[in-house]
Amino acid sequence: MAAAWIFLVLGTMTSVSAVSVLEAEIESTTYTISAGEEHLSSVSSQEQPSASARTCSLVSASSQPVLSSELLHDSCPLGEPVVKLHISTQAHTVHQDAFRSFERLTTLWLDNNLLTEVPVDAFADHLPRLKSLSMRNNRLQTIRGDEFRRVVHLEWLSLSENEITFVHPASFSSLEGLTFLNLSWNQITALDGKLLHPLRRLKVLDLSYNNLATLNSGLLVTLGELGELRLRGNLLDTLHQNAFVALKELKYLDLAYNFFRVLPMRLMGSNRKLEELHLEGNLLERIEPSNGLTELTYLKHLDLSNNRIESAGRQAVQSLMLYGNAIETVEQDAFQDLSLLETLYLDNNRITELPPLLFKSNDHLQHVTCSYNRLTTLKTNTFAGLSRLHSVDLAHNALTTIELAAFHGSPIRYLNLNGNRLTRIDGRALSGTKLHYLHADSNAIVSLQDLGPSVLDELQELSLKDNRIDSFSEFCSEHRYPMLTVLELSSNALLSVDQNCLTSPLARANQAVPVSIGLTYNNLSETPVFSGPVHALDLTGNSRLELQSNHFQAYQSTEKLLLRDTSIRILSANHFTFLPDLKHLEVGSQVLERIEDDSFYLLRLQHLTISGSLMVAISSELLKGQNQLQTVSYAHNRLTTLSADTFCDSQQLVEIDLSFNQLTTIDPLLFKDLINLRTINLESNRLTTIPGHPALKGLFLEALSVANNSITTIDHGSMLIQIPIQSLNISQNNLTDLELLDRNTHINRLDVSWNQLSRLKLQPHYRTLIAYSNQIQSVRWATTDLQFHLQYLALADNLLAEIDQRLFTLRFLQTLDLSENRLSSFPFEQLHQLKLLQVLDVSRNNIRRLPAQDHQQALAIDGAYVTRTRLKQSGPAAAVVPRWRAGWIG
Repeated sequence: MAAAWIFLVLGTMTSVSAVSVLEAEIESTTYTISAGEEHLSSVSSQEQPSASARTCSLVSASSQPVLSSELLHDSCPLGEPVVKLHISTQAHTVHQDAFRSFERLTTLWLDNNLLTEVPVDAFADHLPRLKSLSMRNNRLQTIRGDEFRRVVHLEWLSLSENEITFVHPASFSSLEGLTFLNLSWNQITALDGKLLHPLRRLKVLDLSYNNLATLNSGLLVTLGELGELRLRGNLLDTLHQNAFVALKELKYLDLAYNFFRVLPMRLMGSNRKLEELHLEGNLLERIEPSNGLTELTYLKHLDLSNNRIESAGRQAVQSLMLYGNAIETVEQDAFQDLSLLETLYLDNNRITELPPLLFKSNDHLQHVTCSYNRLTTLKTNTFAGLSRLHSVDLAHNALTTIELAAFHGSPIRYLNLNGNRLTRIDGRALSGTKLHYLHADSNAIVSLQDLGPSVLDELQELSLKDNRIDSFSEFCSEHRYPMLTVLELSSNALLSVDQNCLTSPLARANQAVPVSIGLTYNNLSETPVFSGPVHALDLTGNSRLELQSNHFQAYQSTEKLLLRDTSIRILSANHFTFLPDLKHLEVGSQVLERIEDDSFYLLRLQHLTISGSLMVAISSELLKGQNQLQTVSYAHNRLTTLSADTFCDSQQLVEIDLSFNQLTTIDPLLFKDLINLRTINLESNRLTTIPGHPALKGLFLEALSVANNSITTIDHGSMLIQIPIQSLNISQNNLTDLELLDRNTHINRLDVSWNQLSRLKLQPHYRTLIAYSNQIQSVRWATTDLQFHLQYLALADNLLAEIDQRLFTLRFLQTLDLSENRLSSFPFEQLHQLKLLQVLDVSRNNIRRLPAQDHQQALAIDGAYVTRTRLKQSGPAAAVVPRWRAGWIG
């Protein structure tokens, strides 16, 4: 899971207009920010029953307030017995006879409705075989105690994503067979110690993302079969030392993103079968031997990232995550007891040195990352003798020297040295490696002569961008590079490339391996000639480069050619005579005067870019016959108009970019019949309106940008309303009203910054809403019946004078920017409700008071850098940080 550090800004901060927000989903047990995180517990991965035969679904976008038997029978005919039933109709209530004809039902989903209570009467005597029940994402507030007495055979129960604040101690007294219980994503502050006592067969318990500040010491005492316990994202800062003593079968424990500074002695002393432990995102400064972690002999994965740990511990694990701490020194014997260690993450610390033979006892080590530290020298034998080591990441340190034999005897495949201060790479320092990928971008390397041929024997990818290399001769020797597929030397100081470079690569399966070569932003004046086959050649930014008809005689197998920022004046068919396989072409030149209509006649392009010229028109004949074209960019020219038939032969188009031109109108028929089109960019033109047309019916866009034009209104017939659009950017126009835009319910990302809006409506389908620099005084909410999924809300530089309390119901919110408004106060004490919040910016307001001392039950004190705000201190601390976690930046 991605680190959840919160950056609370009360000082100067530059607003960011472009954001990337990860799609929010609530997983079956635990919310996952990172799409790549896997459920490592085999039990939890089976939380959601799988839909199969004899499953009936009733899902409706329109509200069906009452769920009745008649409504169910319309979708689920009585002729065939239904075993699994899925109902999502925004129902408020369930009629008591709704399930009268479903006696064989074993699984019932009532997710995504508007139910305020469990339908006890509907369960009574009608569902004798029910084993699985899900009421996820409803509006339950209280579990009274009698809700499940008529469904005594339940084994699986999920009540996650509700508004539950209280659970009666007798609520689960009749569910002795329950093995799975999910109460995550509610507002529970406490649980009675006897609540779970009847659940002796429980194997999975999820209490993540609630408001638990304490855990009753008797809560878990009868759960001897529990294998997985999740308490992530609560307000816990301590636990009773016997809290987990009864959990003899526990294999997975998640205590991440709470507020532990220390762990109680012997906390996990009884959990000898524990395999995975999450402690990331707390306030831990060290792990003491008395905590019992060293006795967890089955522990494979330990995550201690994003704490305050200053030295590495000695936990016997396979995967150890220590990134984002404050480690400065790594002792020689730091990992000597970790004989099974396979993966080690030390990124984002303050480490200045790795001792030689640091990993001499770690024979199983496969992957080490130590990026973003302060290393200056990598000493001899630091990574030596590790027969299974295949990946080392040392990027973004301050390395000036890699001593000889630093990796001796370790068959490393991937080495990342980007962003250091190296002036040379000595092949002897890399002796014994089996490098496939070597990256050393953004250093100060001046020559490749020390690299040595042995390093290149198995090399597939060499990247040396942004260095000071002025010679290519090392690749023009007799040495062959049988495996090389990528050579990246962009942003160096090359003046020319000798002929016959990369001569006769050895054959793989009797065929030469084509190479992709990047030579952008050097000082080349002629097209280099390579003897070996070249798959892709990037000569962008070589401003002296001119084009001759015979320049590409050596490139008959080339499929990708990039010629942006060059000195090309004319394009004609002769230039591409020797490029029969070309599929991807990008041309850009400020002196480009003419493109002949038949220039691409011999080509079957899939991608075409013509940019950076002074041309005011491009002929519609240019793309005749280009029926395989998928992306076209005519951006950054001076086009004033385009014919409606420009793309008529290119019906496979997925993306069209016409940004940064001088278009005053756009003919909607330009996009007619382009049923595969997903992205249109019309940014930075001179458009005053965006018309629509009935011929566009069937078009569905993932992204449309009309930013930085002169649009004043959105008309009824506009394509902005007419066609479904997921991401819409209409910033930097002259709009005063967005009322008609509310009709497009497909929009999930909307940017309306730098307009003249005085009001804004928040829609439930928005994931990202950016509205910088308007005149907004308040935000209206479109509905109260649906759950909002907003993740990113930016309202900086407006006229907001107070905070709408409904903001704290946005459970998915990750970023909230309210800087440069007129706020005189902010309810910091409520921020714990926003469990996923990572960035809060309230800088440059008129906030005068931080939370008082008596509110520190819900706050944590941390360092602060506060500028350009007028704060009156309420407590002894320099500043007070919301308890959900904070790293203060100014």
